[in-house]
Amino acid sequence: MQIDTFNEKQNELKQLTLEQLQQPAFEFTEALSVNGLALLQDYFHNLEEKLLHSDFSLAENDLNLFLHPDLFEISPQGKYTNRNDIVCWLMTKPRVQRCQLCQFRVTVISPVDVLVCYQANSIKDGVVKNTGSLRSSIWTKNKTKTSVISNTYQRSSSHHWLLRFHQATVN
Repeated sequence: MQIDTFNEKQNELKQLTLEQLQQPAFEFTEALSVNGLALLQDYFHNLEEKLLHSDFSLAENDLNLFLHPDLFEISPQGKYTNRNDIVCWLMTKPRVQRCQLCQFRVTVISPVDVLVCYQANSIKDGVVKNTGSLRSSIWTKNKTKTSVISNTYQRSSSHHWLLRFHQATVN
């Protein structure tokens, strides 16, 4: 029965849209209770793919669902890149650009931080290249607060994950 539940949860995660992943109704802690590592890998694999493969050219505000305000990157050329430069790249990247993500690893480094490492190989004319880049990302859980009600602050149950750091190293 536990394997069936795990498979059902895994299929549910694969079907989730970006909006669903970021909704308060999605209980990340519930997903962890079934089979932590595999579900974590599926969850963050989905986020990385949506960030990499989505066309943000007409919906720049959607990037705020992914990117931490203090995001920075170390580029394949070994240079620091700030959030504005990353947003510009995501807005102008070719819509047909695709990568296969493999060797996916997830490590929980704190209750609110997750390290994600993987190999990304570009796909051209339906063929996956043998070389690409090793990538690492740190995703941070973002907590938001609701407005003041009856002179009392109430915490919102809305949590979502924001990309705080990224590095790509050509291999």
